Amino acid sequence: MVQQHFLVVTFPAQGDIKPNLQFAKRLLDSGFSVTFRHQCITLATFPDGYDDLFKPGNNLEQYKSTIRRNGSKTLTNLIKASINGGHPFTCLVYTLLLPWTVEVACELHVASALLWIQPDVVLDIYYDYFNGLVDVKTRTSMTPHGFKEQIEALEAETNPKILVNTFDALEPYALRAIRKFNLVAMGPLMTSAYLDGKDPSDNSFGGNLFESSSVIYLLFGSIFVLSKKQKEEIIVGLLESRYPSLQVMRSRENGDKEEKEELSCKAELELQGMITLATGIHMVAFPQWTDQETNAKMIQDVWKTGVRVKINEQGTVGGGDIKRCFDLVLGDGEQGEGMRRNAKKWKEFSREAVMEGGSSDKNLKAFINRVRRLIIIYNNIQS
Repeated sequence: MVQQHFLVVTFPAQGDIKPNLQFAKRLLDSGFSVTFRHQCITLATFPDGYDDLFKPGNNLEQYKSTIRRNGSKTLTNLIKASINGGHPFTCLVYTLLLPWTVEVACELHVASALLWIQPDVVLDIYYDYFNGLVDVKTRTSMTPHGFKEQIEALEAETNPKILVNTFDALEPYALRAIRKFNLVAMGPLMTSAYLDGKDPSDNSFGGNLFESSSVIYLLFGSIFVLSKKQKEEIIVGLLESRYPSLQVMRSRENGDKEEKEELSCKAELELQGMITLATGIHMVAFPQWTDQETNAKMIQDVWKTGVRVKINEQGTVGGGDIKRCFDLVLGDGEQGEGMRRNAKKWKEFSREAVMEGGSSDKNLKAFINRVRRLIIIYNNIQS
């Protein structure tokens, strides 16, 4: 009798790993075995050929070719080993930029589903772009071309199942925009402590040092590196706003001259409250690449939970504009109050979605039941 065993394959980037890990934990809570290390979850790794990590400026097509070559071989061996060990994988869930995993799964007769971790509207834009329905213009380093193979692979399937890190109330129209795809909301894929509360220990940090909504948290991801000029402008905006802050920015490589240069306002900024811990729900969008421009558009104009910075003629965002955004989001004016009301509204909607009987909870159970039916059919064939 074949038991339920999921294989979750993720692109090796922090922003991809976190939501995939949360999805794996939800599968685990539903009684499945999951290969993707966390507590009871089993870890299996595969080499991508980039031990020093992929960086902006690397050749994306070369990287994708390398990860396909190395990953396909490792994934094939892993699935075959699970079969030979008597505990075969019954479903493979894969993330962005890994369409080759579907080919491996099909060859070895394993069901598969894509977990789309960006907003669903981004997938819709990519689909329309590659089908000649829209043009994409951007002021950042975003490029949809890296997703061409992903869209082509989905179109080659019949009514592919796509699990999306969103919830029905957040993107009701986007989830119905592509009739050829079966788009199902599974999100938000966040830690339990801030959503359904089933596991209070499942959180990303240990406490709050400041009162709610009093600290600016700046996060620019694990890949993109800001220029020294842009960092200086951000610090100017922070100093003028006079709010305590925590900055999380990737360092430049060791030996890089620019990294050794001391930021002119660093000491003054530390006195203002640089080292702190906080969470926030209203945002200043500072798009740099990939889906971030679309996210910024949605944050400011659709969900109305924040504002977007303005890029000047030099290609940077000035300290004055950064302060303007902080004042709008954190100030007492009507626009700031409206953002806070909207942020609270979406927060409640997101919690409702993952609670028992919520839209994402129902969608997850329906997906699990579908996999279970496939297992029953497989067991009957084997017997």
